Amino acid sequence: VLKQYRQQYPGIRLRISNHSTPQALSEIVGGNADIAVVTTPTETYSSLEEIRIKPLREVAVRSSDFRIPEGRKLSLAELASFPMISLGHGTKSYAFYSEFFAEHGLNYRAETEAGTSDQIIPMVKAGLGIGFLPKEMIEGEDDIKEIQLEEKIPERFVCLVKRREQPLSVAAREMVRMITENAEKGL
Repeated sequence: VLKQYRQQYPGIRLRISNHSTPQALSEIVGGNADIAVVTTPTETYSSLEEIRIKPLREVAVRSSDFRIPEGRKLSLAELASFPMISLGHGTKSYAFYSEFFAEHGLNYRAETEAGTSDQIIPMVKAGLGIGFLPKEMIEGEDDIKEIQLEEKIPERFVCLVKRREQPLSVAAREMVRMITENAEKGL
């Protein structure tokens, strides 16, 4: 989308930031950003509108350092015995997995915390622990293996968030249009 947007609107200045979901929502509420693309769960703000873009299927992943027989399903309790790699404590992803584990009577504790999801990949490759990543992110990663779980990880969504009562600029409206159209096409 960004490449397509830049080709159609070469004179528009973009500022792209990498924030956790709570930080991104705070930036919109504070008027410092027009839109954000975040993952659920999100916080509910009456002043914000959330548009679901696409479902997000996350999987547990490991390096070959963790000797788990291919095709064997692990219970969440078995998985919890391994060191975990996660996004930071104050993120919605950490809260999501804490709640998922708690629903199964388990504590979720990350031995290693990353600032962004893409930082989890090299940590998993280095054998620092087990991580949870969108399935799309591990495609083509030969050094990372998906772990089949007995329990189903709840579905999350990628969402576009914007202020409800404040009209977007023409440039931001066009970005929203392009993001939603591409999502409808499955891109």
